[in-house]
Formats: sequence, structure tokens, C-alpha cells
Amino acid sequence: LFPLSVTPNDPDVSSQYALANMHLFKAWDVTIGDSNILIADVDDGFNMDHEDLKNAIKVGYDLVGNVNTINGEPFRPDSNPRPDNNANTHGSHTAGCIAATGNNNFGIVGSAFGCRLMVLKVAGYNRDDSGGIAAGYEGIHYASTHGARVINCSWGGPLASTDVALANTLIQEALARNALVVCAAGNSGTSIDKTPFYPANVPGVLSVGATDQTDAPAYYSNYGNTVNVWAPGSGIYSCTYPGTDVYNAENGTSFSSPLTAGVAGLLVSLHPDWPPHFIARQIIQTCENVVLPADQFDFWGRVDADSALRTAPLPGLIITGYSLDGVASDSLRAIGTAHAFVVTFKNVTFTGTGITAKMLKGTGYTGPSS
Repeated sequence: LFPLSVTPNDPDVSSQYALANMHLFKAWDVTIGDSNILIADVDDGFNMDHEDLKNAIKVGYDLVGNVNTINGEPFRPDSNPRPDNNANTHGSHTAGCIAATGNNNFGIVGSAFGCRLMVLKVAGYNRDDSGGIAAGYEGIHYASTHGARVINCSWGGPLASTDVALANTLIQEALARNALVVCAAGNSGTSIDKTPFYPANVPGVLSVGATDQTDAPAYYSNYGNTVNVWAPGSGIYSCTYPGTDVYNAENGTSFSSPLTAGVAGLLVSLHPDWPPHFIARQIIQTCENVVLPADQFDFWGRVDADSALRTAPLPGLIITGYSLDGVASDSLRAIGTAHAFVVTFKNVTFTGTGITAKMLKGTGYTGPSS
């Protein structure tokens, strides 16, 4: 038998070198994504009428915010996720990378074109109509509390120490709600190990650097051990604004991140019971060491979608319940009281047998080992 090869009929697929570099055509033989899986895109505004986006976007999530950064107006809901001016093309471009409709004989295709988009506008505007992301962390919170399994953040920057704690809290809450946060590593050409860039530096996120058409690191991309994976970011052809049939090519880790978020969406579609850190681990461990092979510490590897979907994962155990003295989810008694503690695990990734789990005492505990 000959292998399948899913090649969408969208005429501009030939302009999307990233699909071939990330081995997405092969990956789509496994899954194109489940329409029940929501991938949130937290950005500046979205071309809701674009022929390649209008059927990809799941309506009903028309928030998050629009903040006037000069007049200091408070954060407020914005029920219109469309861009506020013609300069705001960023969100349309990232959205197309994730889920531009495939097999519609039109334009391009997103990396997870079978999934659905939750588009969250979090823009802020100055008097000169220049824009930026003003309510990004609120957007992460909204996405994680409204069912998103993957959240794309193609933005970031430095944060004051007091704000780092808040960013960390919101992202840890998102992870606890079963949402993987995928973040652009930034475009300053510096090591984010030394000069942190948030939210890419928040523990638990999947941070993405940019490569070019040859899989080499893009000159502008931030790098470092904190950058978990790499994906195409230079000359990325995707949807833009205004117009219903418009596209262009742009550069940046902003586009590496949504392409990778789409791969995460494919994995969630295939393994809906995997928690976020297992999804991230599978993408990281199946990368190709082609970015800068001699320095894998700073340039780990380029995402390989096909390998991520087909490679047998390492064992992955999640706790499904526990009991104390035979009572489910009971609480500890007074200090010095002995208990029979039973934990129930579920293996959600590995297909083999003979897996064992061992309980170890934590730091700060001075009692006997168990």
C-alpha cells in the first residue's frame, strides 16, 4: 500500500514553505484537527470577513478588551474583534497561521485547519492610532476560563518584578485549566536567558523562536535555553487586513508561535486527555536538531509535526484521585497522626506496561521516608 499524503487544494499552499519544513502534510494524514478543540489567539484584531478566516472562527467569544493607553481609560470589553484601523493586521496574520480554512479552493491553509479559533482582541491604541497589546494577560485568563485548550500569544516584552508574579499566576491558572500557552520568543536577537521576555519566560509556557526557509535561526529571533522550540517565522504568507481575499508575507516569532500552536492543537485533537505539559513535552522531544546543531542548548530544534503525532511518547502519569485511610479526598489530621495514603494514577501517554510510580519525600520534610 502507498502512504496517504494530505495536500489541501488551496492554491497558495505553494507559498507556505513552513508547511513542508514542519512536515505538516504528513502530519495531516494522522489528523487535521478536531473542530471541538478551541485554539485561542490573543491579538490586536481579526479580519472576521476574510474568506479564509470566517469559517475558522467560532463565534460567541467576541471579547477581550480595547484600552486607550493615553487617556488611561479602564479595561473594558470589546464586542467587535475586528481591527480598529488598517494598520492592525497582526491578528489576522497569526489567525491564518493557525486555522486558515483548508480544502476550500481558496488562499492558504493553517497548521491546524480542522480546529476552531477563539479570537480575542486585546488591543490598545494611542492618539496616533499606533497600537499594541494592552490586555494580553486578561486575554489569557479569558481564554482559559472559556474552554481554550491552546492559547497563542504572539506578543511580549519586559515586565517589572511586581508584574512578573501576576503573569506567572495567570499562566499557571491557565495550565491548571488544561490550556497550553504558546508564546513568541521575541525579535530582539538576544538571549532571553539573560534578558527575560514575557510571557515567553514564564515557567510552563511553550516558547518559540523563529527560523528561515533553510531552518537556520532568523537573525532577529531571540534565543536561549528558555526558547523551547523553533519554527518558521521569516517570510510567512498569511491572511491580512483590510479585504476579504488579501494575503502578504511577514517576518517574526509572532508567526512561529501560531504555527506551533496549531501543532499543539493537532496533538490535543489526537490526545484530548493529555495535560498541557505532556503536549509541550511531546513537541519538544520530537523536534529536529536542524536549527544550529552545534549549539542545541540555545537553539534546540525545529518543530516536526509529523514526528510529534507519530512518535510513541514517554510514560505520562496523572493523578486521578487519592484516599486517606480509605476515605476519598480526605484531609490530614493533627501533626503526628499516621495515615494510609493511596494515590490512583492514570497513564495517559504510554502504551506499554510495567510502569511504576514512587512517592518521594519533598524538600523541607525531616521525617522518615515512605
